[in-house]
Amino acid sequence: MPYESASPPGVLVRRSPLGWFGVVGDEQAISDVCIGYSTRRELECRIAAVVPQQQADTSSLLREAADAIGRYFEGEPMDFRSIPVTASLETPFQQRVLQQLRRVRYGETVSYGELAERAGAPRAARAVGSIMARNRTPLLIPCHRVLASGGRLGGFSAPLGVQFKQMLLDLERGQLVPPGRIRETVNVHRRVVPCGA
Repeated sequence: MPYESASPPGVLVRRSPLGWFGVVGDEQAISDVCIGYSTRRELECRIAAVVPQQQADTSSLLREAADAIGRYFEGEPMDFRSIPVTASLETPFQQRVLQQLRRVRYGETVSYGELAERAGAPRAARAVGSIMARNRTPLLIPCHRVLASGGRLGGFSAPLGVQFKQMLLDLERGQLVPPGRIRETVNVHRRVVPCGA
C-alpha cells in the first residue's frame, strides 16, 4: 500500500550488520520500515515501490528511528515504543493487536493465539497472522516476536523470510553476534528512483 500524505515523506537508508534497511516517514510518525536487504539497490527498489515520491531532507524522527534500528542490529537491546508509527490498520481489533504487540519486550515472544487473547479475541489467531503480514513497520511493531503454535516461526515478510525472523530472535536472545559492527551510515539525500528507471 503506497504512502498517503499531503506532502512526500522523507526516506533514510542505512547499512547494518544484518543488511540494508530503510525508514520512511515525516516529523509526525514512521510509516514504513524495510529491513534485511542484501544490497542498497534492492532496498531502494522496494522503497520506490512503496513510496513513489519522497523528499530529500530527513526529519529528526527519521534519524532517531534509524539510529535506534542501527543500534538494535548491532545487538543493543532497544525499546521502540516511544517512536510513533502511522496506523495503517483501521479496525479497533487490529489496533488492539498492534498495541498489545508493542508491549512484547526485547527477547520475549508470544504466539498468534496469545496475542489474539491479549487483544480480547481468543479465537482470532489467524486474524492476528493476517495483521502481522500487513505490518509496515517491523521492529517498531515487533511482528518477528510472534510465533505460531508450538513455537514454530510462522511467516515473515523480510526478503529472507523466516530465516531473517530467526536471526532477529537469535539476536535478541544473545545467540547471534552481529558480524562486525558497521559504523558507516549511508543516508539517502536524493529521490530513490524506481528499479526500471
